[in-house]
Amino acid sequence: MKRRCCYIESLFLAGIICLSACGSKNPGVSKEELKKEFVKDRTQKDSPVEESAPSEFAEDYQAPPGIKYQPRIMTEGAIVLNVESALKNVRPFRLSDLGKEVNYKKMEPRCDGSSLIRIDDDFLVFAEDGLWLLDRDFEKKKMLVRSDLKVIHSGGGSVKVEGGYFLRDFYYDPAKGQLRFTCRNMKTGKAHLVVTSWAELLASPQPVELKSIRSKLPIDRNYLFSMPDGYGMRVSCSDELYTMGLKGDTLCHFVLGDNERYKARLFEAEGDIVYYYQGNTMFYHAYGGKIYRIKNASTLEVAYKLDFGSLPHLAGAQVAGGADVGNSYFLTSCVDTDRFLFLSIDKGYDSINARRNRSVKLYSLVYDKRSGEFFSLPVVSDKVNPEQPLIIADLPESLPFWPNRSIEGNPARFFSKSSLLELYPAQMRENGQVEKLSKTDNIWLIIK
Repeated sequence: MKRRCCYIESLFLAGIICLSACGSKNPGVSKEELKKEFVKDRTQKDSPVEESAPSEFAEDYQAPPGIKYQPRIMTEGAIVLNVESALKNVRPFRLSDLGKEVNYKKMEPRCDGSSLIRIDDDFLVFAEDGLWLLDRDFEKKKMLVRSDLKVIHSGGGSVKVEGGYFLRDFYYDPAKGQLRFTCRNMKTGKAHLVVTSWAELLASPQPVELKSIRSKLPIDRNYLFSMPDGYGMRVSCSDELYTMGLKGDTLCHFVLGDNERYKARLFEAEGDIVYYYQGNTMFYHAYGGKIYRIKNASTLEVAYKLDFGSLPHLAGAQVAGGADVGNSYFLTSCVDTDRFLFLSIDKGYDSINARRNRSVKLYSLVYDKRSGEFFSLPVVSDKVNPEQPLIIADLPESLPFWPNRSIEGNPARFFSKSSLLELYPAQMRENGQVEKLSKTDNIWLIIK
């Protein structure tokens, strides 16, 4: 199998995501307020309730000052995962250990599979022409929002974006009946958090024009996740996190580690990871070794703690300061399903040159929630360039597999058919489910 990036997440996404760079390091508060951190006369509130968002924001809108709540981080009940022990507990893992059948779900070309979310009995996905409602078979039912994204495809798979709005970070709040997402103007780079009524989108006889949605809160590029009370903002190159209300007001300030703010290096060996599981917002703070569950705007709960034992695991400030990353272990992906937690761990910084030089090692780790066993898959031979260890394909019409998403609690992976033909030419010739799809189709592979 070839490099992990050969799994094509989208036909047009790669040329667009790079615009999500660092922004303001002090979201919603002044330097003086950062020093104070908290308003002394505020009392602790475990379940802050955010007021409804105003209907419209001016481009020069200034959020209300002040930090409303004191932070609380709950550690009791966290599951400790010993990475060092798992790397010694090596055994093969098969698709039949995950489920009984392989489902191939077609998704039309130029849909961003990474944007897929479930809402009630349907799904939502962003495509080049707008935001689409899908049925359970991923067939398009209705365009809900028109994006006017202007994308030019040329030979060799290159993509050029000349304007319009790119939509991502979709989140559905069932309690408020709200759909939220970020939109970025691809000409100006300005970004907004859009809040709209889900019922009104469904009821509209025509696709809603993005410019007609009035509630668009100006945000910077440090937006991290959505949650019931608002959203989260990271502070680049630090251990700090802010939760924000839907007026852009600062709800809470968390410090998740001991690092002072530091200057960025040319690369990051770890990044923040955000996913949504069983109605909860989950995130891994880069270099922090913990996966958090967002309880509310002022409360984080540690769901999993990675214990690297005697294995080196550099902090962000150490990586930025020029420390040797070659012998350090880093978490690079996390997929949470109903039965298993899948983690990708790299020893060293993964890059094309590192693989050519065989200076990086890639590990696939699995935590079985039912038995409590934590183990790793056999690594690919060190006689070839490093590759991601995969789950053995032993089900009918299946392929070697490592998930990058959880769909309805099941492990899943998003491919383009063209990438499958390149990665698995022999298996594809014998796979009737995939053979009937056109070469430009995208495919979700789901194990049930």
